[in-house]
Amino acid sequence: MRQSRLRKFKKRKVGMLIIVQLFLIYYLGVYGLFEFTTPTNAAFNDVESLTLSLKTADEFGTSDDDDDGEWDKSSLKFKGQIAHCQDGTISAIVQNGEGSRDMKGSVTYEVFWAAKGNPKPDKGGTHVESGQVPALNSGETYEIFYKPTKPGNYMFRASQRPGHPGKGELWSDSIQVEQKCISNHKQQSNPIENLELEPITEEQDEINKKQKDETKRSQEQDNKGKTTEEGSQSSNEIQQKNKVKGADNSDENNNEMD
Repeated sequence: MRQSRLRKFKKRKVGMLIIVQLFLIYYLGVYGLFEFTTPTNAAFNDVESLTLSLKTADEFGTSDDDDDGEWDKSSLKFKGQIAHCQDGTISAIVQNGEGSRDMKGSVTYEVFWAAKGNPKPDKGGTHVESGQVPALNSGETYEIFYKPTKPGNYMFRASQRPGHPGKGELWSDSIQVEQKCISNHKQQSNPIENLELEPITEEQDEINKKQKDETKRSQEQDNKGKTTEEGSQSSNEIQQKNKVKGADNSDENNNEMD
């Protein structure tokens, strides 16, 4: 009898444990579902308001100088370079390739100089000039000019448009400028200053002195003539004044006698 009671008690205890476990599982499931499906205050606080402006398709690409880093499919190259000895300048022709697209903006160019050898900056060359190459259409060319001030070797460097897949720059060939080209230009620009005066001989010096003496004598004679004329004019004026005074005195005497 006693063993049967113990068995019944154990069975009831096991049943209660199973019921408690099922209740806990049910409660945790409902709680988890509630947490995942209900928004919290933190979720609302994390929301930010964004303001965006939309553009139509026609508004894109209207800028003449679009440097956003995207390549405009243009590609520059130097077609030639030359030294113009007559006017003392050098020039280089840059072209936007015929198979390229139009440039959307300008690029910079620079001029480098070296007394001897390669004038590139990594070879010891000196920067002497910079400027802008305007936006070129496909196949269009532009000639860059520079007026050297000293003899030596010169090179032009130009930049490609942003985003170009190559090196990003291009170089012309070296241009050699001689001293005579710069001297010729200076003589043409200042012809009076560059005239060479011939030396004066002794005979020419004597002739110049005689001419100066004759000029001086003629000026002195002219001055004497002017003084004599002025003296005669002053004497005539005095005589006329005296005559007028005499006539006035005679008139006064006649009036008294009357």
